[in-house]
Amino acid sequence: MSRFFEYGEEIIGYADEEDLSQKIQRLLDDPEEYERIRLNGFKRLINDHLYEHRWMQLFARLRNASVQTTSWLSEERRGEVVKALAPSLPRSRKVLLSGFYGAGNLGDELILRSISAALEKADPAINVVVAAENPYKVELDHGLQAFKRTDVFEGAHQLHTADAVVVGGGGLWHDLTFQRAGGLASLVTGSTMSIAGFGNLPLMGRVLGVPYHVIGLGAGPLEDEDAKAMVHFLASQTTSMLLRDEESRKVVEGTGVASECIETAPDVVYAVDLPDHPGRDEVPEVLLDLKRDSYQLIGINLRRWSHFDMTSVRATIEKTISTIAAGQKIAVVGIPMQAGASHDRQILAALGESLTPNVPFVILPDPPSFSLLDACLNILDVLVTMRLHAALVAHRRYIPTVGLAYDPKVQRHFEELGRSEQVVPLEVTWEELHDCVISALQENRISDPLFRERLSTLETRSLAALERAARRVSTAEVRAAVHTIPVERPLETQSPTKALTKQMAGFTKAEHWASGLELPGRQLNVLFDAPRALHVSLPVTAPKPGQEIHNTCTLRLKSTRPVEISLTLVSNYVRPQNEGKITIRLRAGNHIFTDDLARSKEPVMLRLRTSGSLEIPVDFGLTVNERCYPAQSWPRYSRVSLRVEEVHDIEDRGPVPALFASSGVVSVIPVEDQESRGASEDHNVAASLDS
Repeated sequence: MSRFFEYGEEIIGYADEEDLSQKIQRLLDDPEEYERIRLNGFKRLINDHLYEHRWMQLFARLRNASVQTTSWLSEERRGEVVKALAPSLPRSRKVLLSGFYGAGNLGDELILRSISAALEKADPAINVVVAAENPYKVELDHGLQAFKRTDVFEGAHQLHTADAVVVGGGGLWHDLTFQRAGGLASLVTGSTMSIAGFGNLPLMGRVLGVPYHVIGLGAGPLEDEDAKAMVHFLASQTTSMLLRDEESRKVVEGTGVASECIETAPDVVYAVDLPDHPGRDEVPEVLLDLKRDSYQLIGINLRRWSHFDMTSVRATIEKTISTIAAGQKIAVVGIPMQAGASHDRQILAALGESLTPNVPFVILPDPPSFSLLDACLNILDVLVTMRLHAALVAHRRYIPTVGLAYDPKVQRHFEELGRSEQVVPLEVTWEELHDCVISALQENRISDPLFRERLSTLETRSLAALERAARRVSTAEVRAAVHTIPVERPLETQSPTKALTKQMAGFTKAEHWASGLELPGRQLNVLFDAPRALHVSLPVTAPKPGQEIHNTCTLRLKSTRPVEISLTLVSNYVRPQNEGKITIRLRAGNHIFTDDLARSKEPVMLRLRTSGSLEIPVDFGLTVNERCYPAQSWPRYSRVSLRVEEVHDIEDRGPVPALFASSGVVSVIPVEDQESRGASEDHNVAASLDS
């Protein structure tokens, strides 16, 4: 202790119990001496012995690293450490960056990559904290601190130490989901979607005096008068506003915002730094083998789009590919840009199944990492895509690209590059699409000097505007570091607005059954955390093929209105070599979700839409497909949880029932199977009543 405090001045030392007793008594008899030592000790503690002092001492030791002081470091590593710690930066600015990040959309992830890089370049001391859909994914993929965007309480806490808020990019100011979010009332009901959903954080920041910037945002369509008023109100709170195109400017100006308050520039993904030479090491070997076998690779990206019959689009592409394949060797590469079995992967897999056997089909992970996307795009001969950012990155690599214009932004992208002849509407005939693809195949790489000049101009303008916007953010006054304890969250019943907008759902008590298992005395290894969660695991130490365990119950709603139920499925086991051995299976109503137990620890986000049913049948279980190695920890390894997160009202627009998942596979039970299943269940109920 004498290394840290001075005996007799800052702390009391003693030899034995009797000595301690005598010294305590003397201090009690002399309050002035007691107070003097107490204050000296406390002063020494806060001046020399806080955790931050230990960190600074460690940094000082590393900054002055030598063979004598850090013998465990190699000479090369010592040099790297000294170089990293040499700059002395001022206290960092904390910037909250809010957008649709971490949700598995590669286009949005590229926007995050572009904006965060520009902010850090403008001020190396900036600390970017992301308000994300999935904070775990943002921290894993981008190395940026993140919190859940929809958690307004965490957002309020983060704002107390923030110096600026940035919202962007992507098309966030539109009225497509405005009424579903609650219309004008969504601004005060805690809505997490539409215009208000991305306005909560910056508006709370404005209350605290935190500057609000918009970067790379798209606007429109905007027809609803209340939506226009809300956009005008949010825009009037901004310190600066950078929109992604002239059409967005016109939409925002149409709400009453002055033109001089708005700056426009090309999409911020034009400013993403591309490596000089994409690494072929990331390209799947199967694609390299196809190239070696003289196949021409046609990349295809499709997405779900509720405003058009995508089955007809898929049929048009299938006919186009089959016709081309009759005359030359081609292979198809499916490129999903949005994660989730019910998104791009689902429609791409259906396309792959419909292709003729002489057309090899490969589908990339959903979504691929940016480095994998970049590398794979670079070996394609042609890309056919619906999504804007797939086309944009492909064009930056000079890949001949055919656009399927499901949205005006796709048409505008091709027009600004002088490639309008290579973009077609979704209702295109197969003959027209065939001609576009053949023309692109013959082009090999886009060498048109006018195209390259326009592309270079767009890249330069995007980067310059983004850097200006980032500099405006970086000039924000560094606010006094006042750290606060997060306020206690109110109970759900204390929020009348939430009570108006949120419904409740819960599982009923479950019936448990198993196959091929020796059941323990108690009812299996299935837990029921009524009414919000179900848990299941295999009660064996050596799983064998044919073994199953199931939890059958009802998801009961307290509303007859159509709702969307958000659920989370969590497994804490990942082991690539065990993939395919155990399947997670969830039946919810007429939909089935399956996933591999060993695939990932990442939570699966599920959204179940109903058409007003009060009770939804649920079957949640595990099935063993192959023999697994013996281990005492299998009951823990195989534990899977299904939890109800929240329930929201939705508008009934026809056949609503649907199940969406961020990963895994979703399928619909055929009608004939539904009928036979219903009859079987009725028979079981009758048998139970008879017994």
